[in-house]
Amino acid sequence: MKELLFTSESKVIIDFILSVIFALLIGIELNNRLQKEGRANSFGTDRTLTFISILGYILYTISPTSLAPYLVGFSVLGILLTSYYILRVRAESRYGMTAVILALLIYALPVFIITQPRWFSLLVIVILMTLSEIKPQLKAFSTKIFGDEFLTLSKFIVITGVILPLVPDREFVAFVPVSPHKLWLAIVVISSISYASYVVRKYIFPNAGLMLSGILGGLYSSTATVFILARKSKVVAADRYEYAAAIIAANTMMFLRIWIITLFFNQEVAEMTAPIFLALFTIGAAISLVFYRKKHLDSAPIPHVEVIDKNPLELWVALLFALMYIVFSVVTSYTISTFGGQGLHILSYVVGFSDINPFVISLFQTHSALTVSMLAIATINAVAGNTLLNGVYATVMSSKDVKKPLMLGYGLLVATLFIMSVILFLL
Repeated sequence: MKELLFTSESKVIIDFILSVIFALLIGIELNNRLQKEGRANSFGTDRTLTFISILGYILYTISPTSLAPYLVGFSVLGILLTSYYILRVRAESRYGMTAVILALLIYALPVFIITQPRWFSLLVIVILMTLSEIKPQLKAFSTKIFGDEFLTLSKFIVITGVILPLVPDREFVAFVPVSPHKLWLAIVVISSISYASYVVRKYIFPNAGLMLSGILGGLYSSTATVFILARKSKVVAADRYEYAAAIIAANTMMFLRIWIITLFFNQEVAEMTAPIFLALFTIGAAISLVFYRKKHLDSAPIPHVEVIDKNPLELWVALLFALMYIVFSVVTSYTISTFGGQGLHILSYVVGFSDINPFVISLFQTHSALTVSMLAIATINAVAGNTLLNGVYATVMSSKDVKKPLMLGYGLLVATLFIMSVILFLL
């Protein structure tokens, strides 16, 4: 059976079937959308696109070397589609070209399936099917984004794709173990994570509930999110367990963010700390889920809570991160050279009471001479200190009813972190 599947004859049959099936599915998706828009008689039905796919498959397989029949067919199809488009514009004054372009893509689809790896072909097909269906959602999404957002994103693309490769990777000042390239790379990585959370929160889930606000806000900035949610619990009446669940969820997402950063900058440390971060994430998610299920089902819905109100690609945000990155790099270098590994352990706990992102990244980029275990311990210590800080913020700033579940949840997280830190130190 296995030998039969890999014969040349079976590949021809499989490629043809895939060309027909996926063209039919894309045609059905397009037809459903046209019916929803009241344009059921427009060009681009399921059968039309299927016939175009079959035509493309036949003409390509006739002469796959010279491609003469296939190119002639493409030219004829292009003329027909152009004539259709001109007549439709004159008759209906509609200038959309989605169906026309999709027909050309369907004509090329069999060639793509035949010549490209199967996984890549399936990826392209899934994208085509998705884009042919979500036109209303894309239009609604585009209307929400303001011009300033596109300008900011354009700047970020220039900084990432143009400036970053050109920045020199050598240290200019002896006592500052930071090169401009490493600094820019750190800004790009942390801004990318925060910006992704910002876009999802602001444009995809603009009216997200409290729990989702905590999750997305925690990926953006756990400390800021914990602080905002804790203060809101005093002024916006809601079930105490729902607030506790959202706050713990925000802190739990910090574990994920730090591990992603670790994976990007030091895979060895990421591998060593993966079980620890997995345990922390699991425990945090479990605590949050238990609190969320304990909330009263008849409790009033929580109004919209904005926890991400600053664009992470704004210039002052990048400058502040760069300043903290340089400061942490200098302080860490001085601590290691003066007090050794023990000083680093203490410093990592202290740094946890600030923004740990620049500290962790500078640790991986500028202190590669340290052992993997020392880097891992410092990372976990910083996470422990930051979790303790978030716990203090949460319990002090939250309402009286929310304090009790928060103290329990953060007590479990902090205890787990310190146990993990001791285990790493003893290894």
